[in-house]
Order: sequence, then structure tokens, then C-alpha cells
Amino acid sequence: MKRIRDCLMPLKNVSIFSEDKDKSILNNFNLEIKEGEKVIVTGESGAGKSTLLQLMAGLKEDYQGKVIVNKLPMGTLSLEKLRSLIGDSLSRQSIFHGTIRENITVGNEEVSETMLRKVLEVVGLNDYVYRLKDDLETTLLPEGKGLNNSYISKIILARSLCFSSKLLLLEEELNYLSQEESDRVFDFIFSGPWTMVMVSTQDSILKRAEKIVVMRSGEVAFEGDFSNYERYRNQNKR
Repeated sequence: MKRIRDCLMPLKNVSIFSEDKDKSILNNFNLEIKEGEKVIVTGESGAGKSTLLQLMAGLKEDYQGKVIVNKLPMGTLSLEKLRSLIGDSLSRQSIFHGTIRENITVGNEEVSETMLRKVLEVVGLNDYVYRLKDDLETTLLPEGKGLNNSYISKIILARSLCFSSKLLLLEEELNYLSQEESDRVFDFIFSGPWTMVMVSTQDSILKRAEKIVVMRSGEVAFEGDFSNYERYRNQNKR
């Protein structure tokens, strides 16, 4: 018998407006994301995809409607509690002055050494870290000064994956990874127990999703699996 999964984060009649209030970025938006579900959000530029992920990460306070996290209104949860539930590459963009270990775990004592080493392997940081004299205890400068941009991006991605106990949010296409590294990351995030929501336009990633959500003008234009998405896309070609 298939277990019925709880809805981890329902969004009900959510609207977000531009700063001057003359344009809706999300318009009476409704979406249910179930526990453990792997969801890809796609759509044209300006459809509201980034705003949706920022909302889910707790980075948008000025919205109308309801956003529920683990059966509680998002507005009632502290930032610390949200961070314990959500791993994302949106809200923790910078490298701070501290060790590589500190920059990845951000003081989260629940991140085990095994998990940390696994994530380093997944994102392709293993060889780089092992070549360093102080390994994970190597000190990084603020903003990653002196670091290659790809290493900065990989550290932030590793940070996100270490915080993915409940919900993982990813916006970037991970174009700083090699094909081998990219395949390894997607194998990892699509096979984990967490719920995952990612913005992507790549068919190779869309094919892996349990659910694809197409956004248009701040609304859900389509919701379904890849085979139904292909039919929808073919019917709506311009």
C-alpha cells in the first residue's frame, strides 16, 4: 500500500506585488508540495520563479495569502527555525571569515563528519580540500577573497545540501560544475529523503522530477509529470 504523504508546504492564494504596487509578481498563487516530493519549477523569464523560491525560503515578508510550513503559518516561525527546516542557495550567498568547515556547516552540530565528507565528494570539493595543509580547518577570507568563483559556488552548494533535512531549494542551473559533478549532484538530491524544489529549464533535469510546475505571469499554468508536460508544451508552442 502506497503511503499518503503529508503536504509539507501548501501555498494558498498567495500574491506578491512589485515595490511600487503596480504589478503582481505572484497572482493568487496556489501550490501544494508534498513531503519528499521532487518538484521542478520552470517558465519564461519574469514568470515569478525566483520570487516563488525566495518566498518559500522565508525571504519575502510582504505577501498576501497563506504559506504553511510543517502545518504552521510561516510568519509564526523564527528565522532560526526556518533555517533548520530549509536548505537553500538563496539566503546564504556569501562566504564569511571562518574555516571551510564553519562556512559549510554554519555552526549546525547536527551535520555529521560522514555527511560533510559525502557532500564534499558530491559537489567536487574533495580534491581541493585534501590538497590544503589544514584541510577543512583552512580559514577563508570574507566574500571568498582569493578563491576561484567555482569553489565559492561549490561551498555555498555544499552548505545548502547539508541543510536539506526537510526542504531543499535550488535556483541556479549549477553551470559552474563539470558534467560529471552535475550528474553526481543531481543523483544525490533526487535520491535523498528531503523535499526538493528547483528552478530549471533543462529537459535533462525536468525528466527527473516527480512534478513539473510551469509558471506564467505569476500563476500556475501547468502542473504534472514530464510526459504530460511535453504534451502541454507541444500544444502551447508559439
